[in-house]
Amino acid sequence: MNALQLLIDAYLAGDTLFRFVYKPQTEELFLEDELDEQDNGQFLYVPYKDARELYLEMADFVREQQPHIEAILYQALCSPSPIEKFEKQIQKLELGAIWQARKEAFAQRHIEQWLHEVGIQ
Repeated sequence: MNALQLLIDAYLAGDTLFRFVYKPQTEELFLEDELDEQDNGQFLYVPYKDARELYLEMADFVREQQPHIEAILYQALCSPSPIEKFEKQIQKLELGAIWQARKEAFAQRHIEQWLHEVGIQ
C-alpha cells in the first residue's frame, strides 16, 4: 500500500478521539498516543473527515441516483444518525462499491490538498 492510500485510510478512519500522525521522512503512520517526547517535530497530524463535509458529499451522491433510490437515501439523510442510516441503506441497495469509490475520491481530494499545504507534494 502506498503512502497516499495510507493517508486516505487514516483520513477516513480518524476523528477527534482517534488521531493519526504521519512521519514524512519514512512515510509511516502512527496513532497520536504512540508518540513520545523525543518524536516532537517529526510528525504531522493527519486531517480527519469532517462530518459536515461528508454529509454534503452524501447529499451530492443522492442527487445523482435514480428517483426511487434517491428517495430512500434522502430519507436516510433526513433522519437522526444520518451517516449511519445512509451507510446501511447504501449496503441494502448494493451501492457499497460505488459509494466507497466516491468516498475514497472525496478523501483523496482532501489529503492531496493537505499534502500541498504542508509542502509534501
